[in-house]
Amino acid sequence: MIVAERDGVVIGSATLAVEGEEWADIALPGELEFRLLVVDPAVQRSGAGAAMVQAILERARHTEGLHAVSLTTGDDWHGAHALYRKLGFTRVPERDWVVPENGKMLCVYRMEL
Repeated sequence: MIVAERDGVVIGSATLAVEGEEWADIALPGELEFRLLVVDPAVQRSGAGAAMVQAILERARHTEGLHAVSLTTGDDWHGAHALYRKLGFTRVPERDWVVPENGKMLCVYRMEL
């Protein structure tokens, strides 16, 4: 997990996992997956989400054996999609999946490091 703070207050978090770990849904060998990235609505559009993604990318770049970062996001979360594309992620629609418990479609994005 990664947590973002601003002035000592938690403003965001994301779950990180690699293949085989409990929280991994889509990670393939050599990928760091992040999911459940959230930012406090009071600070959205302030760069907090982008900073969190950059921190995740840096962690992956400095972790032996990782060569890519993948993520899932809701199919209707268009603001998140725009952020991920802006940061260099590309869609991998063949890896999209549906959450069995609620039928929510999740889109997969990936970045080679």
